[in-house]
Amino acid sequence: MKILGNQPSIGAVKRVFSRRLNLIFSVLMVIVAASVPLGMGAFNNTGPLHKTMVSLRSKEVKAQSAMEYLMTYGWAILIIAVVLGALFSLGVFSSNNSLGTSCISNAGYLCSNPQIHGGTLTVNVGQLTGSSWTTVNVLLVETGAPAPTTSSFALSCAQQFSSGINNGQQVAMSVTGGITSGGACTALPSSVGTAVSGAVWAQYTVGSNSGLIAKLAGISVKVS
Repeated sequence: MKILGNQPSIGAVKRVFSRRLNLIFSVLMVIVAASVPLGMGAFNNTGPLHKTMVSLRSKEVKAQSAMEYLMTYGWAILIIAVVLGALFSLGVFSSNNSLGTSCISNAGYLCSNPQIHGGTLTVNVGQLTGSSWTTVNVLLVETGAPAPTTSSFALSCAQQFSSGINNGQQVAMSVTGGITSGGACTALPSSVGTAVSGAVWAQYTVGSNSGLIAKLAGISVKVS
């Protein structure tokens, strides 16, 4: 939120408000002094003038306290509103976050926007290793399953990108199954609200080095 112009500080506002109250108090004092019959009792601690002055001073103190209360808590409420607005704009309270959706890539890799719908997992994955990958196969290894081997990428739940993945490039991975604890492919759930977690692995070739295997990212998502 951008504030235009030079805005007075809270202290300056309080000083201006106090000076105005003092001016009003002084004027009222003059009016009371002119209207109250003067006598020896008018100025003592029990006289009408003294009581009027005490009453006015008490009201001034209460007004200043109310002003300070409004200024202090008013700014606090404004700050809270700005913070909440920023959190909403960042999507902290969106439905995806409430479902616990996440895609955390390892160093040198990319991962974003994981979703499961109708038994199909879609997620964008990529690499930033500085080299171009050729003959790339990717698969989902669900939580609790062992790390994949070369033979794992030949299973039906693996997806191949024959054109490879260049440095800095992301591709759309789309699979209908993942490797579970038994080491075999298992179909992904389609019931809305079912949670799925695991990791995306890739097998690729760089130059003359083939069969390289890397864990790209960990994901957590619920069926929508």
